Amino acid sequence: MVLALALIAGVVMVLTGCRLVRKTTPSVVVSIQPQRYLLEAIAGSKVEVMCLLDDESNPETYEPDMKVMMAVERSDAYFTMGTIGYELAVLSKVRSNNPDLPIINTSEGVNFIDSHDADEGDVDPHVWFSVCNAKIIAGNMYKNLVDLYPKWKTYFTKRYKELQVKLNQMDQTFSSRLQAASDSVFLVWHPTMSYLARDYGLHQVSLDNGKEPTVVNLREHLDMAHKSGASVLFIQPQIDSRQASELLSELDVRKVTVNPMSFKWEEELNKIVDALAPPVKK
Repeated sequence: MVLALALIAGVVMVLTGCRLVRKTTPSVVVSIQPQRYLLEAIAGSKVEVMCLLDDESNPETYEPDMKVMMAVERSDAYFTMGTIGYELAVLSKVRSNNPDLPIINTSEGVNFIDSHDADEGDVDPHVWFSVCNAKIIAGNMYKNLVDLYPKWKTYFTKRYKELQVKLNQMDQTFSSRLQAASDSVFLVWHPTMSYLARDYGLHQVSLDNGKEPTVVNLREHLDMAHKSGASVLFIQPQIDSRQASELLSELDVRKVTVNPMSFKWEEELNKIVDALAPPVKK
């Protein structure tokens, strides 16, 4: 009898312990690392933020596996970007298996730019690569975090206000530094910087026409690049086309690697401004 009671008590302790481990820190899921950067800035230590893609993943070829889907379905909410193609596949599965899971579109309220790539839908999906848009995205995150976890509203509010101050300072600094570069042109392979260009009066020239590069259109790309008058080319680590890489190596411009999918979102934006703006006088 004593042994049986001891076994029962042990089982209860294990089950209770597991339950406590699961409930200690609530979790939410985001699609990309820049979202995680913004959401963690608000959520702090109260909420674990899990991300579907790592820094080097390409959202155009990403396919979530079963482990990822289970993590999404067991979370308290899924904060989507609202513009990325693979999210539709994730949402379809999530709604079938966990129809009550809150789905939050963090880009709601953004002034979208039309897409020139039929594969990406009607709007340019790279809305997060802009400080102005980040303010809107952060506002959506804050509102929904408070709705999900109202007991931590004061905590979230303090951190959200600090983030907004930081974003406003970034925007003012970028605007001031890029004023001298206003109306200038820069090159990219894939058009990931449309929103940033709009924010500060710059012109982005994309060398990607949505087709696999051939000898003929590579020459066309080179001609386009030369005619643009741009002196800077931004390269993404996600570019894996050998022919595209060969083209880029032929261009006589300064090449700067920028990763729009990186968790170090602020650092990547600063790289762009440093490359385009006149040097800061010491």
